[in-house]
Amino acid sequence: MIVIGSYALALTGHRNFDKVNDIDLIGTRADVEQFRAKNHAIIDEAWQLHDHRYGFKLKAGQPVEKVEIDTEQAASDQMLPALCERTADILGLAAQLPPLEVLYLIKRAHANVPVHYDKTIRDLLQIKPLIGHFTPEQITFGQARKRECRERYALNRQRFSLAIKNEDFFDNSDHIRYYVHDDLHEVVAHEAGQPLYKRCKQDLNLAKIDTDLFEQLSQADQLKMAQEEFMVIGLERFYFHDRALHPAKVYRLGMHKTIRDLFVGYFQDFCIDHIDQLVTPPPFNFVERFVEAERANQLHQVVIKVGPITETHKKIWQLIRTGHINEARTQAEDLIRHAEYGHDSHAFFLLGASLFLAKNLPAAERCLRKCLSRDRENAMAFFYLGATLRAQGRHNEALSTLKQAEQHGFKLFGLYWNLGLAYEGLSKPDLAIAAYQHAQQLKPGDPRPTKRLAALSAIAPTGATP
Repeated sequence: MIVIGSYALALTGHRNFDKVNDIDLIGTRADVEQFRAKNHAIIDEAWQLHDHRYGFKLKAGQPVEKVEIDTEQAASDQMLPALCERTADILGLAAQLPPLEVLYLIKRAHANVPVHYDKTIRDLLQIKPLIGHFTPEQITFGQARKRECRERYALNRQRFSLAIKNEDFFDNSDHIRYYVHDDLHEVVAHEAGQPLYKRCKQDLNLAKIDTDLFEQLSQADQLKMAQEEFMVIGLERFYFHDRALHPAKVYRLGMHKTIRDLFVGYFQDFCIDHIDQLVTPPPFNFVERFVEAERANQLHQVVIKVGPITETHKKIWQLIRTGHINEARTQAEDLIRHAEYGHDSHAFFLLGASLFLAKNLPAAERCLRKCLSRDRENAMAFFYLGATLRAQGRHNEALSTLKQAEQHGFKLFGLYWNLGLAYEGLSKPDLAIAAYQHAQQLKPGDPRPTKRLAALSAIAPTGATP
């Protein structure tokens, strides 16, 4: 048997044993039976996966929670014995232990797999500074291991086509963008206004990056080009939704999203192999650059066409207003299921509203955000999302969203009632009082604002403006 994974790292002295929950082994079916016989007294449960992977959950009090033995014996597995230099005791059985360089190559082979990405990247960052040079045999093993991993997880597939026009490429994902993607590149570029991706395109009208042109860049510029993409993705995917994020976190989230889910093939490999050099953000505040450009109106907003409201949409809304929530939800789900490309923003709003009223708040939030990702002027969707966030106790987010509803023209009782509750949640009674007073003016017969005002009047002055 051969021990790999985190337990092997612990055996080499590069991981604490108390941080390891399982033992990963490569062996034969004979090894499986020997392990079962040797450790039957401490095995709590056994199972088999994929005809070649065997698992054993151990009883409480053992050094790990489970042991897994893979008997697939792929070509790279058969290379491993010749690469191992020492043995280790694994619950009473001898197992070969690969050197650190081989453990790194095994980890590296899995770094392209999205499901393994986060933990694997952390391990690579920890191990890489400690390894020496690879021998020719180790390099051959690493190439085989990586090839097998790509075949097993179908990683050779292209997630999307880049050999199309920019506008066609971005049309598929503009619902996640508030500003034109290339405008953000201009703003965050290391050399302002001169993003490096432009030097790597044969045709600026196409989305495709030319590998040969990329390789002609200095390594410093190659790294900067990757950083520029991480910054833009971080802004688009994360900062726009939470402007309290620190620039370093925006960069880190953008880096992980880009490498794990957006880059494939050559560019994904480049980033993973240089992750130790890319993990540090650039030496300037790119978020501040973006905010300044936004204030100066230097960014073009992405305009998305939203379909018309149909009679079917109106009927579902009437069901919601008359309290037929389950029927409204079912009909909205049917609209989404049959909509072309699944982009019926109005149906997502209706489903979100019905889920909110049914108190299914996480699902309501997802639907309302889906609506607003395309229909960015929908005041009702902003209101329901704000109410959903407020009901979840996320008062700061609720305030921001409710104010967007107000800015887009939604100024009914429910808005100021929810603003009052959100301000109370943030311990701002004076602002809560002002919101409740506004709600009271809009709906004098509703007793709720009156009750809240009576409770708050003794602890805060009146006259504040929300």
